[in-house]
Amino acid sequence: MDDLTMIDVKIFFVLGLFILLIVGCTKTYTVEGRVLFEDGMPLTVGSIVFEKSGGTVLGQIDSNGYYKIHGVLQGEHKIYILGAVKVVPIKDSQAGDGSDRVVEIKQLINEKYRFPDQSGISCVVRNNMTFDFIVSK
Repeated sequence: MDDLTMIDVKIFFVLGLFILLIVGCTKTYTVEGRVLFEDGMPLTVGSIVFEKSGGTVLGQIDSNGYYKIHGVLQGEHKIYILGAVKVVPIKDSQAGDGSDRVVEIKQLINEKYRFPDQSGISCVVRNNMTFDFIVSK
C-alpha cells in the first residue's frame, strides 16, 4: 500500500510539472491596428474578433477605426467583425410624443465579415503586432 501511494505521488508530481510547463509556454501578445473601408475611411463602431483554437479574444473598434487587444495567443487567427451597425430612426409611430420609434438597423460592412469562415481575413500573431484590415460595405 505504501508503494502504491508513493507511485501516486510521483504521477501527480510529474503531471503537475507537465501542466506548469504547458501553461508557462503559452504566450500572449498585444495586437492593435485599424479597420478601414476601401476608400480609407475608418469603420467607426463594432468589435473585432481574433479566433484561434484554444482562445478567442475581441476588442472594441473606436470612432477612428482603432482597436487594441491584449491576451492574443501566438499563431494563426481567423478575423471577423461584430456589431458594425447603425440604428437609424425612420419615423415616429405615434404622432406627438415620439415615444415609439420605428428604426432601421443598417449594416455598415458586408455581411460576410460577421463570420470567421466567410470573412476571408486572417493573420499570424508572432509577437506584439499591428494589423490594419480593409473591409468593404
